[in-house]
This record gives sequence, C-alpha cells and structure tokens, in this order.
Amino acid sequence: MKDTESPKEEEAMAKKAKQGDLPGMERPEPKHIKELDDAAEAYVEARDARMKKTEAEKEQKEALISAMKKHGVLVYRDESVDPPLIVTLVDKTNVKVTEVEESSEEEAA
Repeated sequence: MKDTESPKEEEAMAKKAKQGDLPGMERPEPKHIKELDDAAEAYVEARDARMKKTEAEKEQKEALISAMKKHGVLVYRDESVDPPLIVTLVDKTNVKVTEVEESSEEEAA
C-alpha cells in the first residue's frame, strides 16, 4: 500500500473539506417569491410533458422507419390525409415526412 496519495486524491479531499458556518454568520432562510415558484413549477410541468411527447415521437418514428424497410419502400405518398403526406426514408435511421403543397393550378380552379 502507498503511504502517499496521488495529486488527484489530494485535490478531491481538499474539495470535500468545507468550512462550516462561523458563529453569528448563519445564512438567512431563502426568500420565497410566489411568482418565481409558480413559474418554475409551470416550466417543469411543461418540460416534462414535452419530454414524454418526444419519447412517443421517437417510438413512432422508429416504427415508421421499420415499416418502410419491411416493405422495401424509400418514398411513400399517403393520400388518406388532407393535405397528403410524402414520406421519404433518408437513410437507415432517419425519415422525412412533408405535407404536399397544393399547386397553383389547383388554387386557380
């Protein structure tokens, strides 16, 4: 066993050792601002909801890529929705879905 510690171990020990509060120098209780508390809580709820939706989107994207590979399709047009969608398998792990824009001829009619 070594009697001396490495510089990294000494640095880690130095970071752990913190001076406590001095007598009469106690920290005041944190100030609570209701508006900030409410805003922070609302943000966390919105962030968590977005993260859940992002995970669901990722799963749906993977299912779409898998189905396109299964059927050997690189480009697919879905006419069953309005506006129609064009689905393009960009590479093995990515897909692009775009809405079909109406042409100026259809708008003139």
